[in-house]
Amino acid sequence: MRTARVILNDAAEPPFQGSPALINSFLNDLLRDLGFELSCTYGRRVWREIGTFVPLPDVEQVLRLKSDPVFDLEVRCNVSVVQFPLLRRGAQKNAVFFHALVGYPGNWLGNDAIDAYWCNSDYMTRVVTSLLATPDWKHGRLLEPRAFSIVDAVTLALPFLELPEGAIQEGPEKLPPGAQQALEGNDILGHCVAGKLDERAVYSIMLALNHMALQSGIGRRFRLFVEQFLYNGLKERLETVDPADLPPEFRPLKAVLAQLGLTLDDVLIPIPHLAQASLFKVIQGCRFALLYHWMPEPFGLLPLESISLGCPVYTNGAGNLRYLVPEGHGISVLETEGMAFGDLSEYQKVAQRIFQDAVVAPEPAREACRRGAEYVARTYNREAMRRDLALRLAALDEPQAETGLDAAIVGLSPLVRSWNPATRRVISDYKSVELSVDEATLLGEMLGQSYANLDCRKNLAVRETVEGLFQQGVLALFPPPR
Repeated sequence: MRTARVILNDAAEPPFQGSPALINSFLNDLLRDLGFELSCTYGRRVWREIGTFVPLPDVEQVLRLKSDPVFDLEVRCNVSVVQFPLLRRGAQKNAVFFHALVGYPGNWLGNDAIDAYWCNSDYMTRVVTSLLATPDWKHGRLLEPRAFSIVDAVTLALPFLELPEGAIQEGPEKLPPGAQQALEGNDILGHCVAGKLDERAVYSIMLALNHMALQSGIGRRFRLFVEQFLYNGLKERLETVDPADLPPEFRPLKAVLAQLGLTLDDVLIPIPHLAQASLFKVIQGCRFALLYHWMPEPFGLLPLESISLGCPVYTNGAGNLRYLVPEGHGISVLETEGMAFGDLSEYQKVAQRIFQDAVVAPEPAREACRRGAEYVARTYNREAMRRDLALRLAALDEPQAETGLDAAIVGLSPLVRSWNPATRRVISDYKSVELSVDEATLLGEMLGQSYANLDCRKNLAVRETVEGLFQQGVLALFPPPR
């Protein structure tokens, strides 16, 4: 039997503290199923412990790890690579599994000891590949010459499908009185219980929805479940801060709230971080989900849970949110250049779509969620995860092809959500920017070209501009066509 050491930040055993822990549990089970005897180590969340600044527990852990035998395989998550750097040990194969991009990348970018990068989505696969394939201008190579051959995805089995009773018990099971009353009332409810929301976007959409409700005379409010800490921040900002001290983008929102005769509590319903079963009750009582994120989502479990429970999702598509399901399967990506560049009035378009789906003609949105639930069940399951993991393990024994910088093809970075040559605007998961005329012209000339054909190879002035486009996450390199 082959041996594997698995070092993960989130403990893959009950009680599970969040979805990464459950995914880790599935990963361990499948590795055993595929013929590995495991030795498991779970990282410490040292910031919760006494002695944070004196890492005695880590010293003990390092001593133990160094005394272990050489395993056939070592699997790390992206955070544990930071805690305990990954080194080459004999013929051992090393793989890093990415839940997200969180953590210092210096320990995995261009690390020759890593044989494989396993990502939790195709989006993450493209992003990690693009980072590894960053041009090393000085040495005329890619940062990691193997970039196009050692990164791939592992389809996730979803905790809420594998364990529908709700395995994540972290947080209270009982809803606060205000939340329970909202579920029993007549208001049209939505949820946005991710801590990544763009407050300006969400607030603009909710006020526009309530304005439409008032104009239509339906006699019902639109209200939104949000996490308690986000509600507290908004309440302090909008109700206790002097209006003159508010950020400019929040001043019109406060004025609209007053015009509608509403308070913040009429619009937002705060809830704590709930146990999974209680969260599902909230989602089932909602008619829409708002996932307008300021940061790219590496996977997106919440939207899949939402559509599977019959609640359609509306999003700007940050990160993997735009790739989770096909169009017409319950997740609507609605974003304009105006939204990305700060025009809050553009969110009226999102409100109009939600009003149509929740009030005027709800059946098409319900049917889209039904299609989405079927797609999710047949796509994100344990068998798919086992299949992909088996393929990734087999690839460890294959030659790792290298790509020369001159052969690589220039394209838009996987971080780019849209590029409009007419306005020179790039909407990006990293940073949305309006390019200069020279940058936009150069971008148009470079797309689809091999690096060998670029003027920047010899023209230093042009290379500075090209380097800037890579550093802004606008450009990336791709493998040559086969």
